[in-house]
Amino acid sequence: MRRTKTSGTDQWLSARKFQSKAETHAHWHLKHVAETVDKIIDQYRFDRLLLGGPVEPTTELKRLLSKRARTRVIEQLSLPIKATEHEVLQAALEVEQRLERELEKQIVENLIAGGDGHYPFTLGLEATVRALSEERIWQLIYAARFDPKGGRCSNCGMLFAKSGGTCDYCGGAIQPLDDLLEQMIERVLEQDGKIEEAKGDAALRLDQAGSIGAVLRF
Repeated sequence: MRRTKTSGTDQWLSARKFQSKAETHAHWHLKHVAETVDKIIDQYRFDRLLLGGPVEPTTELKRLLSKRARTRVIEQLSLPIKATEHEVLQAALEVEQRLERELEKQIVENLIAGGDGHYPFTLGLEATVRALSEERIWQLIYAARFDPKGGRCSNCGMLFAKSGGTCDYCGGAIQPLDDLLEQMIERVLEQDGKIEEAKGDAALRLDQAGSIGAVLRF
């Protein structure tokens, strides 16, 4: 039986052909993006990757990424195709802030629980200042708005959690300090240590355990 094409059939076939070409073009584009991501990883060595856009193409892009790139994807952001730079930046910053709070909570919980089992640690101002004087601090962790008072030896410059008396190291007089935490942070950085300020829930939790602590080198 002979079939006769109608104008409706021609339009349908034309639309299908156009859609197929569009899908092929989109796939090639996403594949190119996936290859570019690998090159950017080589260049910048980043460890966190956000995918943003409509759900379907971002899901397809994630599938096309190399294994090492996929392991860096921390979240897929559902954004309209015409999202502005400001909208993209705001969405990314919200994710970053949430991840930072989660990381801070994890660090604080590990510290309070007794460290990660591999390194010694301190909790509380006095023990942490002493560890700093011994140049043992690898990472200093303190609660936001923590404003401790203390002192510094007028002779050798050692810091103390007390604001008077004599130095435990040289016997010199201890002079009061109003910016003890700032002095501690400065010295930790001078000793190639790391600094972590806990905010939000993590800060409240750390406040219950002395407001400050540290993971030590030894």
